[in-house]
Order: sequence, then C-alpha cells, then structure tokens
Amino acid sequence: MNGMESTFLSFENSQVGCIEADVVRVKGDFYLRGNFSSNGFVRFPGGSIGGDLDCNGARFNNSPVLPKANQPPDPNNGIALNAGGISVGGDVLLGQAVVKGQLVLDGANLQGDLDCTDAQLLNPYQHPLAQSGLALDADHLSVKGSLSLKKSQDSPNRACLAQGEIRLLAPLTSGARSCVPGAVFGKPQG
Repeated sequence: MNGMESTFLSFENSQVGCIEADVVRVKGDFYLRGNFSSNGFVRFPGGSIGGDLDCNGARFNNSPVLPKANQPPDPNNGIALNAGGISVGGDVLLGQAVVKGQLVLDGANLQGDLDCTDAQLLNPYQHPLAQSGLALDADHLSVKGSLSLKKSQDSPNRACLAQGEIRLLAPLTSGARSCVPGAVFGKPQG
C-alpha cells in the first residue's frame, strides 16, 4: 500500500500480520480501532491523514526479538506502530489501546489532540534486545490540541500504563498537557 491515496481507510475489527503503507494519503479518517489487532509491525511514516487516526481499543504486537543467526537486522523489529513524520488533520486516538513494542510518533504534526487515555505502552528493557526499553518515541512532536497520557474518569480501575521510556524531546503543544492523575509509568526491567 505504499504511496496509496484514499478518501477513507478502515481496518476496524480486523486482524492482520503487518501493514506497510509508507507515505499513504487519506483525505478523511483512518480507522485501526475496535477489535483491530496486528501481530507484526504497522507502519505509515510520512503519511497524511485529513481527519482522525482512530486506534481506540486496538492491539498492536511487535515486541522486540533476537535476530536469527546469519540474518540481516530487521529495521521493524520491536516497532509496533510507526507513524513518524505523519501529518494528521484531526486527532490521534489511542484510548485503551495496547501497544507491545515501540509507538513511534517522532516528528508527527497533529492538528488536533493526542489522546492516550487508559492506553498501555509496553516495551520494557530486556537485555540484550537493543530495540527494547523505549515505549513512546515522540521527539519533535507537534500537537495543536491537547496531549493526554492519563486515566479516564469513567474507568477508575484503568490507567495509562507505560513500561519503558516515554520520550518527548522538544514537543510543541498548543493545548493542555495531562499526564496525571492515574498515569502509571513502570520501572524498566533489567
């Protein structure tokens, strides 16, 4: 799907291995929500979405693994969702999503909100896996709306959980930033 253009794109309630859609162009919304699950990388770096990127309730699983002997390194190893450099005209919604591996949003430009309410970002450090330890890579992220890594008021038994580093170097936000109350940042393993 590299270089694809569409008015609307939905993988809602789908189960996939990998999705590779570099520089995808979606004029409206892009849905990876509901019972969506991936067992491999999902990547669309440098893409453009005119509406929302809705990943509410989705499951992304691409935890880092040791490379096989005599195999070149896999650049997608340990990266569950790669939306680096993406431009989104609306919101990026990751409410109650479970991301096993890195969530990459470095250099992304969001006109709306980044909402990770009740999300689980799981990539704890595991020796000797170089790709482990970074749960959210959002360096130079630009968010015109609000940035939320928190617990919802409607689900008191849940919280935004991060096992691994949350990296937000030089973010630009116009709206509110909320990382508490109820955010739980796990101590890296190792």
